Amino acid sequence: MKFYCTPTFPHNSFYFSLWTSISFFFVANYFFFQKIYPSPLFLALLYTVSILSIFHHVRSYDETFNDMVRWIDIVFANSFGLYLLFFFNKEPNLFWIFSACYFFVFTQFAKDTKTKSFFHSLSHSCILVWLLLYLHENR
Repeated sequence: MKFYCTPTFPHNSFYFSLWTSISFFFVANYFFFQKIYPSPLFLALLYTVSILSIFHHVRSYDETFNDMVRWIDIVFANSFGLYLLFFFNKEPNLFWIFSACYFFVFTQFAKDTKTKSFFHSLSHSCILVWLLLYLHENR
């Protein structure tokens, strides 16, 4: 297994999930500079997940890859999700997290790559919206 499979950027590919991955990095920077993060662990996980996600999602769903970066991204994304569930387990928060899971399940059953990327970006977007709403309410 390779550590990282370089993207080939196929013509007519869709990168919706890449754009939302980049958004995670900007949100992490915003929290850092505004000093509105709950703990250093939260911020470290958010930065790690955003950077890994960018490297992972720069490859489209048209490409087949099974490298270490993909698996590391999955491990850190799930770790971040568990962190959110255990430390921010209020009822409205769970709505956003389970909405993200719902769209992620849709991603698995989508037939074409455009739809897969779109639904995966919606799962990212649910987490991004939740992060912004929750941390602004609890400054």
